[in-house]
Amino acid sequence: MRTLDEMACASWIRGSHFFGLFMEIENMSESENVKVSIIVPIYNAEKALRRCVDSILRQDFKDFELLLMDDGSKDSSPEICDEYEKQDERVRVFHKPNSGVSNTRNMALDNAKGKYIQFLDADDWIESSATKLLVRKAEEYDADMVIADFYRVVGDNKSPKGNIKEQDVFDNLQYADYMLKSPADYYYGVIWNKLYRREIIDTYHLRMDPEIHWCEDFIFNMNYILKAKRICSLQVPIYYYVKTEGSLVAQGMNPKGIEQMKMSVIDYYRDFYKELYKGTDLYEKNKLAIESFLIAFAHDDFANPIMPKTTKIDEDRVPVYAKSIKLNAFSSLYVQYKLIERYLDTVAMQYNLDINDIKLLLFFMCSGDDWSTASAADFTGISQVKLWTSFEKMILKKYFLYDLTSDMTNLIEGFISGDSAIKDELKKFPKVGFSESANKIFKELELVMADFDNVSAQNISKADWEQYDKIRNDVWKNIKNELQ
Repeated sequence: MRTLDEMACASWIRGSHFFGLFMEIENMSESENVKVSIIVPIYNAEKALRRCVDSILRQDFKDFELLLMDDGSKDSSPEICDEYEKQDERVRVFHKPNSGVSNTRNMALDNAKGKYIQFLDADDWIESSATKLLVRKAEEYDADMVIADFYRVVGDNKSPKGNIKEQDVFDNLQYADYMLKSPADYYYGVIWNKLYRREIIDTYHLRMDPEIHWCEDFIFNMNYILKAKRICSLQVPIYYYVKTEGSLVAQGMNPKGIEQMKMSVIDYYRDFYKELYKGTDLYEKNKLAIESFLIAFAHDDFANPIMPKTTKIDEDRVPVYAKSIKLNAFSSLYVQYKLIERYLDTVAMQYNLDINDIKLLLFFMCSGDDWSTASAADFTGISQVKLWTSFEKMILKKYFLYDLTSDMTNLIEGFISGDSAIKDELKKFPKVGFSESANKIFKELELVMADFDNVSAQNISKADWEQYDKIRNDVWKNIKNELQ
């Protein structure tokens, strides 16, 4: 159990320690290599290419190389790629005769230098925190693969998609069990919502099959999973997938060839489970589920304005309404808080919690022993009623270690109804401990503070940042003294 006396309080202001540590980790390269190689195959993608590349270059995480793979484009895509290569030293451009997306990705893998491999399609784009969150998850669990949620984009609408809710690391057998429940699901089949370890790809020379033009991503994933031992999931949609229509017939394939190719993919699928289950009776036990792939079809849900959780593309999870505001004391604090709130919302999504729950945890993390409902409401900006709802939820989810009885529910109901006697009784939160699950979130919150300082310090020298941090702390002390 973790007590408050044992917790290191990560305050809103005291971020310099975490900033220094975070910068050291985020910018660290292994010898002459980079941490991540981001691969984008490109063919006649001039309409969407800038959106894709800009989203990559704006990543919070900086230690990457971007491989723009021009597969013999006939439009202005080659010139756009060359333009980016001149502007940013992290960009490497390869021009080649057209030979298909699989050959193009294979060429990129042959030239990649990163510890990890990340893929994008040129029609799509990613959140600014995407690579950071993938790498952070991989490093935390020493994972061979990270699989993340994504947004399905149709027109101006987006809807989130994700299957695995497991928080900790799991093995390839467990991953295969998840996959059996949704055969041919885009979440498992594609390569662009995953982070791979290049050492595994190179050691076993895993490549795309250029003879396959249907589910080639899925085949690569199955071959990779056979070699991966540690896998984890990220419950945050970080990728915007734009569905592009184009049947195999439209690509020039005849019906007989399509049928043969699909049967080949099905054989790959059977062989994958036979190899994975070798030496056990699991294949026979799961044979019916495995064969269901025969009648399953790739699906990724759709973004429809009437569907739950569907929103407009330009609607942020944490909106910032003042896009252009005059800088003063209040507006400065406003934009700072909005950025931190956006980071807090990302933590909430990872743990399937509400942002109010995360703010309550942050209050406990920073409050010492002063646990009154009034101070919690003041700190978080959340009503006391909602705070008690979060408090009860965190007990039920076993983040808080507390013996919850029916009395607690009665107390909360009495508080909501306005019973003055009960309000007096609930002036202070009950004393609680914190589980290991809560400790994980506390660590995430410390990183949130580091993320904020990391963004704040972009393009600022270390000496200037240290001077700013000293002044910032002096200002904070002056304000605190005035309020007291």
